[in-house]
Amino acid sequence: MKIGSVLLAAIATLVIAGAAHASGQDLFEQHCAVCHQMNGEGVPGAYPPLADSVGAYVRIPAGRAYLVHVVSFGMTGAIAAHAQSYDGLMQPWTQFSDAEVAEILNYVLTGFNRKLLPRGFKPYTAAEVAKLRSHRESFEQVHRERAHLLSALDGLGMPLSPETAITAGNLACDSSTSGLARDLIARTRVFGALDTLDNLKKGGRIGNAKALLATALSIKPIISVIDGVVEQYGKQRTRSKALTFLVEQVASIAWGDPSCRDVIKLRRKA
Repeated sequence: MKIGSVLLAAIATLVIAGAAHASGQDLFEQHCAVCHQMNGEGVPGAYPPLADSVGAYVRIPAGRAYLVHVVSFGMTGAIAAHAQSYDGLMQPWTQFSDAEVAEILNYVLTGFNRKLLPRGFKPYTAAEVAKLRSHRESFEQVHRERAHLLSALDGLGMPLSPETAITAGNLACDSSTSGLARDLIARTRVFGALDTLDNLKKGGRIGNAKALLATALSIKPIISVIDGVVEQYGKQRTRSKALTFLVEQVASIAWGDPSCRDVIKLRRKA
């Protein structure tokens, strides 16, 4: 009786240990393939494809973070992939360990997205996953994160599919011209001041009471567009101060030369 119990316990231990060390492919096929399919191509109109799609995301740090977040925290909301629209729920997989999330993502990226991976692609590690999902996000936050990511990739001219990657690779481009373009992209910054809060209020980004107070105090939000992402940069009181602030930002950031401020101010007065 005791020998049978020991053998049963040993078998159970081996099964648990085997499950704990399941490969990324095993985990994907057990938990993800039911929706995204065994080949990662999804179901048109129902479940978005992972193949020839998400590999482009890891070209920038925001993309690596997004993939960890969408697996860990889930997402809901309308998206588009491969010219198809999707509007469903991606459930959160909080039960996966950091190592398991890394294994699944590495399998999806190297197994289904090899053509889109950047040179020198570094596989995810458990330590990276742990750091990226240390702060929980809501479904809506992950959805907005995806929108910002795609906007940033588009602004950088990065292809999101193998077809566009091949097309881009076939385009002849003079090295000096491409170098100049990359330099200009790196140095380009866009700033703006909102003269009215009406659209922010209508979009639900600001409450009625806050909008009323800000209008009474003549507060002008300052926004910036960097890598295709619009973010709040600050705020100034009165339109005149907001415009002066913008001029100073352009002078100090775009040119890095404070003497340019006087030139810009003279042009503004003219």
